[in-house]
Amino acid sequence: MYFLLTSDGQRIAVHAYGPREAEESVVMLHGWWMNHRVFEAAVSSLLHKKRRVLLPDLRGFGGSAGAEAGGFLARMALDVYELVKLENLRNITFVGHGLGAAAALRYLRLFSGFRVRRAVMLSAGEISREAAYACDAWCSRGSVEAATWFCREMWAQPPNPAHMRWAEQVAFGASGIAAAAAWDAWKNEDWAVDMEGVSVPVRFLHGARDAFVPPASAEVLCKNRETSLHLLENAGHAIPLEAGVTLGAAIEGDI
Repeated sequence: MYFLLTSDGQRIAVHAYGPREAEESVVMLHGWWMNHRVFEAAVSSLLHKKRRVLLPDLRGFGGSAGAEAGGFLARMALDVYELVKLENLRNITFVGHGLGAAAALRYLRLFSGFRVRRAVMLSAGEISREAAYACDAWCSRGSVEAATWFCREMWAQPPNPAHMRWAEQVAFGASGIAAAAAWDAWKNEDWAVDMEGVSVPVRFLHGARDAFVPPASAEVLCKNRETSLHLLENAGHAIPLEAGVTLGAAIEGDI
């Protein structure tokens, strides 16, 4: 792990695997309340090839600093751009989950898909009105209450106590200020606008039982032959944790 010092003076924690000189790379952006740890299980399956794999903590989450409000997605996209430049990454497969998918799409639009070969978007699309209302209500109660609620509701099936404790441990490491700013950016994201600027193939993976982003939200983003949707019948919103094998196959391009 190392820290990226961004152009606005913030320290972004980056968990790096594989050789820097690799011709292929994977950048994985986590979702709301989470951090790089949600992708740890997928990393080992990716290193059978010579590739660079980077798992940054988005600003204000995990080990990363920076939690100001305003322009949150654009700033996260710029953080990733600065990371790509620092590492001189090539042939990137871009993976984003929920909030991370919104940041990934903003990167693809703002930086014209710089160095990106393809993208895999998990639980991407407009949040349902009911989920947005519930999130707003829980956020008004406080960050601990909101994080606990989100960790409970993101699964297709009620999690066992060990999984719930693990998710809460990860979520409680986030800055409450960052989580609030990120929520505001995520719920107001105009996915259609950002998709218009995407020029690389995009594979959407979506849980049929996602309680936050209905599958129809991903379907409307698949408007050309460069985009496709794979529906996971037994998954909810927590695809990295519920369907890690399928995620690995999608990154490899096998589905």
